[in-house]
Amino acid sequence: MAKMVSLENLKKYSLTLALVGLLLPLKLSNITTGIFLLISIISLFKVKGKNTLTKKNLFFAGFLLLFVIGLIYTEDLKYGFRILEKNLLWILVPLLIPFGLKIAQKDIFKSLLYFAIANYILGLFLIIVACYKYIQTKNILVFYYDNLTEVIGFHPVYLAVYLLFSLLIVIYGCQQKQIRLKNYIKFFLIGLNVLLLILLSSKMVLASFMLLFFIMILRSNQSRKKIAVYILGLLIAFFVVMQFSETRERIKDSLFSSWKLLDQETFKYNDPFTGITLRLITWKFVMQKFIEDENIVIGVGTGDAREFINQVYRDRNMDAGGYINFNMHNQYLEFVLKFGLLGLIYFLTILFLSFKKAMKDKNSLYFSFLLLFCIFSLTESNLEVQRGIVFFILFNSIFYFQPRTKIAVIDE
Repeated sequence: MAKMVSLENLKKYSLTLALVGLLLPLKLSNITTGIFLLISIISLFKVKGKNTLTKKNLFFAGFLLLFVIGLIYTEDLKYGFRILEKNLLWILVPLLIPFGLKIAQKDIFKSLLYFAIANYILGLFLIIVACYKYIQTKNILVFYYDNLTEVIGFHPVYLAVYLLFSLLIVIYGCQQKQIRLKNYIKFFLIGLNVLLLILLSSKMVLASFMLLFFIMILRSNQSRKKIAVYILGLLIAFFVVMQFSETRERIKDSLFSSWKLLDQETFKYNDPFTGITLRLITWKFVMQKFIEDENIVIGVGTGDAREFINQVYRDRNMDAGGYINFNMHNQYLEFVLKFGLLGLIYFLTILFLSFKKAMKDKNSLYFSFLLLFCIFSLTESNLEVQRGIVFFILFNSIFYFQPRTKIAVIDE
């Protein structure tokens, strides 16, 4: 009995370690995830006769087969194997994580809450470091975008996604009465989160923030008067966002881009690309070449997508602008390019099953996580980098395979 209790505690601690570890440098993050998977393997062998894999486990894990099959017709095998190695979690997590999740649902939520708390602590640390830099340099830019996160080597867009999801965890916990927080703590956490999202200046994450909260407002059982007040609050929040100079400029650059660039066939190194025009031009010419020259059913293969995009940049004289090795900045198109329509359909089926599970369980946090991921995938190839791969596969598997048990209330 003592061994079982010890194993249960190991599963709780290793799950928390894996989630909080997402904020650590990549090598340490991989270790924390590996520890959780190791504990899951131990759990698999300790509880005999009760461990069965369902078709859903196998279907989710089977996504890795696309990467394996894609090696057969790829030319750049060396890079293809690197991509395959990076995506091994596709098969490991869905097959192993259900055994590591055989703990009370309240403990799973505690791990999610610790992830959120770790994000807030990290955010406060970054603001303190930025204040110290500002005192030394008097440069306001130290508070914004990659200048804010360079001290930890973290891409600001991915940290913004983590922070927004952390806010959703806290709000969900309060709404479901899983945690009890005093109002001033709620306002502090929301204010800190909004401030960090503004400073990190990810336009798509800020848009996701507005959209998710608008959906929450409409779904809440509030009077029309209160809903109007909440919507007014969102508009005020947008007004506040526009008062931050660097964030305002990044938004204005997107809204008032040089749209005539979209009509050009070739480009100069100093053409005034913005994030949105560069994405649109990349999508346009890469997919045009893909449809004309490649098999749209199976794609170019696991390792050839990067070189395919690079060749488009060379054809359009964009290589001199420093855009070589840029990805598609759209995860859906990324899978189309690699694995064709079959790959896209497989991926969309995984998302469909995930949304179906979220709605069946009436789990608004899971639904919000998926919606955030899907929106984020429109402008980022988030499953091409380690922080995006682990974030989606780990959290999606936790939500999808977690046991449905009663949740206890967690006091502040």
